[in-house]
Amino acid sequence: MYIFFKKFHLLVLLLFFYFSGCKDLDQEIQDKRTVVLNMDFQKRSSSRNSPNISSSELNQYNTHLIVAVPSSEQLNSNYLSYYYSAFYADLMSPQDRRVSMEIPMNTDLKVFAFLFRGNYSLNDLYLFREVGAYGQSGSFRINNQTNNISLGISLQSTNNSSTAATNAYSIEEVTPISPTTDSTPEYTFSSTKTGNISYGGSCSSPTEKAIEGNNSITLNSLNSGNYSDCTIKITDSAGNESNTLTITRFTILPNGLIAYYSFDGNANDKIGSFNGNVQGATLTKGRDNRINSAYAFESTSENYIEF
Repeated sequence: MYIFFKKFHLLVLLLFFYFSGCKDLDQEIQDKRTVVLNMDFQKRSSSRNSPNISSSELNQYNTHLIVAVPSSEQLNSNYLSYYYSAFYADLMSPQDRRVSMEIPMNTDLKVFAFLFRGNYSLNDLYLFREVGAYGQSGSFRINNQTNNISLGISLQSTNNSSTAATNAYSIEEVTPISPTTDSTPEYTFSSTKTGNISYGGSCSSPTEKAIEGNNSITLNSLNSGNYSDCTIKITDSAGNESNTLTITRFTILPNGLIAYYSFDGNANDKIGSFNGNVQGATLTKGRDNRINSAYAFESTSENYIEF
C-alpha cells in the first residue's frame, strides 16, 4: 500500500508538470509589476445608446469588480466571460476607487469595471450576480517605472430605458455543478418570474418551464470533459427576457476515476478522500489561464504535494 501511494504521488506530479508546466512557461516568465490603478468613473460615454451613470447612481453600487484584460477583449456585461482571459481581477473600494494589481509590463491592456448593488466578496462573484453598471478604460501599458496610473472609465447601465427597468427580471445561479462522473448532472438556479427556458452552448434539458424561486433541472447527457459555454435565459408570457445566465464552468469525469484534482484554490480530491497536503508549492494560473488553478514548484525538495 505504501509503494502504491508513492507511485501515485509521482504520477500526479508528472502529469501536472506535463499538462500545466509546459503551456504556462511563457506566462510565468512574463515580467509583471504591481501598480496602483486609480479609477475615474465620471468619463462620458461616446455611445448614444449607452446612458451614463450619475454620481448619485454610483452611490447605489456597493461592490466594484475591476478586471485587467488584453486590449483586444470586447466588453459585455457578463463579467464571467473574462474568467479565463483576465490577467488579474480584484474588488475595489467604492470610496477610494483605487486598486492594486499585479499586471504584465509592456503589454497592451484595458480595464473592465463591473458594479453590483449587493455586497459581494470575490468568491461570491464566482456565481453569477446581476450587474447594475459596467464600463471600460482605454488601452494602456506599464513599464518598470510605473507605480500608479489613472484611468477614465466610461460606465453604462445594464437597463437602457425605464420600460426595460420595469420589465426586466433576473435569474441567478444557486448551486453550481461539482465535478462528477454523472453525465446528466443536476443544476439549480433561481428566477424572479415564471417563463420559458432557452438553453445555449453545449447544454440542454427536457425542462422547458421556469417557476418563480429556485429551479432544479437535469441536463441532457454530456460527454466527459470541461464545459464553460452553457447558458440559460427565461422569457415571460409578455415577451420580456431575463439576463443570460452562464453556468459556472464544470467538469464531467470519465467513469472509473478514483481521484480528481482541479487545483481550484487547493489540492483536494473532488470526488474522493485522497486530499493533497501542499508543502511549499504556491498557487498560480493554470494552462487555460485560470487564476489559482495550478501549483508552481521551486527547484527544491521542500516544494511538493503529498498524497
